[in-house]
This record gives sequence, C-alpha cells and structure tokens, in this order.
Amino acid sequence: MAYRTRSKSPKLDDCTVLKKISPAENKQAKPKRNAFRSLTSTADNAGRKCSTSKKFKKTVVVEFNKKAESRLRLPADVSSHLCLSLDNLHHVTVQNEKYELSKLGTRAKKSRKGFRYGFTKWLAFLKSNHIEFGPTLFFTYVKSSQRLMLTKVVHKITKKRGHA
Repeated sequence: MAYRTRSKSPKLDDCTVLKKISPAENKQAKPKRNAFRSLTSTADNAGRKCSTSKKFKKTVVVEFNKKAESRLRLPADVSSHLCLSLDNLHHVTVQNEKYELSKLGTRAKKSRKGFRYGFTKWLAFLKSNHIEFGPTLFFTYVKSSQRLMLTKVVHKITKKRGHA
C-alpha cells in the first residue's frame, strides 16, 4: 500500500492560525480544494514567533591582556563601546575567574591627545582576588552584556639556571 506524502489540507500548527476561505475570495483556488488564509504570524497562545529563520545579533567581543599593576587603563575600543566620556563616567561590571561579579567605578585621566579611562578601586579588586603585581591578566569584554571578564591570570615563569 502506498502512503501519501502530502495531505490535501494543511496541518494546523500551534503557531499559525488559519481561516478557511471560499473560492470566491481566492480566484486562484480550484473549486474542489480547500484554501486557507493565515490570520496571524504569531500565535497568542504559543507565545513564540512563527518564523523559522533566526537572526543572531553580532556580539562584539574584545580580548586584551594587561600586566597587573596599581592601575588598569582600558583600551580605546573598550572605552568607546562603554561610551565613556568626562560627562558619562559610570560603573562597569567586572567578572573574576570564579564568576563573581563586582561593580567598579570609572575615572578619566588626561593624556596627550585626549583622555584615558580606568577603574577606581582597582587595587581592592586585585586584593580581593589574591592577585599580586606582575602577572599577566587576560580580559574579554562582551558588548551585549557590557561585562568585562577576567578570563585568565598567568604568573611570571622564571627559568632556573642549573649550576655546572
């Protein structure tokens, strides 16, 4: 016995609401077949969109590394994504390696051509995460969440020379 792969009437999905229309309303429909019209693109009961294509936002990720010092200067592209200016100095969420969040205030310092931006209470952040001066800190900044993440801390490796 052969199975039909297509049915004459469309399947009613929980995402689309269809209304049966008469052949007089749709001149392209043949009189013996049923024609349907979509009433809504989203179903109110389902609470989701009907489109099958998903558009993803381009997440801008900026990765940089800095040496652990008494101050941290943000790169120019990170400070521009944060929209930092003299009039707009705000708190930034910083995530450490243990996924704990803390908010650090920003400060501006005059440089040759403009301003450089850094964090207030940076020493307290280093102390609370048991980071001394000297190691290289690897950061990732995600624009969509406006979060600066400390991804890795690499301590300075010194080679010991053997005595001959």
